[in-house]
Amino acid sequence: MRLEDKGIALFNGTDVNSSEIVIPQSEQYKGFLNYGNRGNNIICSPNGRYLLLYGDTPLVYDMQTKEVVRTGVDNTIHDAVLINDGLLIALEYYEMITAPIHPNPSLDSGSPINQEGVSRYKVDKVGNGAGGEFCSIWYDEPSNEIYVALGEQVLKSPAQPELSFKEIYCLPGENKKFTRYACNGQRVFAVTDNYQKKFYEWDNKEMTGEPKISQSIDTGITLTSSFGLTRKFVISDVQRLYYDKAGNLWVQVADGRFIIYNPDGIKGLTKLKGKYTKHELPKEED
Repeated sequence: MRLEDKGIALFNGTDVNSSEIVIPQSEQYKGFLNYGNRGNNIICSPNGRYLLLYGDTPLVYDMQTKEVVRTGVDNTIHDAVLINDGLLIALEYYEMITAPIHPNPSLDSGSPINQEGVSRYKVDKVGNGAGGEFCSIWYDEPSNEIYVALGEQVLKSPAQPELSFKEIYCLPGENKKFTRYACNGQRVFAVTDNYQKKFYEWDNKEMTGEPKISQSIDTGITLTSSFGLTRKFVISDVQRLYYDKAGNLWVQVADGRFIIYNPDGIKGLTKLKGKYTKHELPKEED
């Protein structure tokens, strides 16, 4: 998370002030971490070495060498993954970008522009889909493949600079598209929009078999108002989806809150007390 006047912190789950500052707010990074150019999203590589901050001014930070190793990627990206061997794959709305992560001499001169090694792709017609906007990307480390939600389809490709896609799923019917997509290797959770939002859930990453389809997600939480009135708390509007390593789905809703959802029960997260969860938090870490 970004802490104003401090930098980027690795939240310890207990206290913001005692959390480790991994990218300090300093003169060296002032142009990238100031209020006007702050990154509003943070992505971590599977091995924990690289951090991608993207929003107004994207940058990649090496946690091992403690330096910015990549800038100059367009500020129009809205989702991305980092591969352990140093490859960035990012989505714009109608194009994909691949770029190697390497030392960037332009940082010393104060210029954030460095397009060295950047490749752009427009995905031609693949399978049964008609194209459309890219909405989400996910990296499967065991198979070294990326999965991309594009319009009414989900495609996959080897995670390499030269991308080659094949279709794994296409929404049936007309006027449908994916607006959110997340996977943890065992489950897929997606949101679609065909004039009415629907939630799709699969129990496998290849999206085979019939999905569970609903118009809202029951969190199992009952809220009580100050007047003593109760209501079920359901998820009906999703801004962002993310699976953590324990298999919990973090759902950011319209007012900015994160709802943690796991049909098998919340895993780990013992330090997150007082949060809305579908199940009680475990007493000990798994």
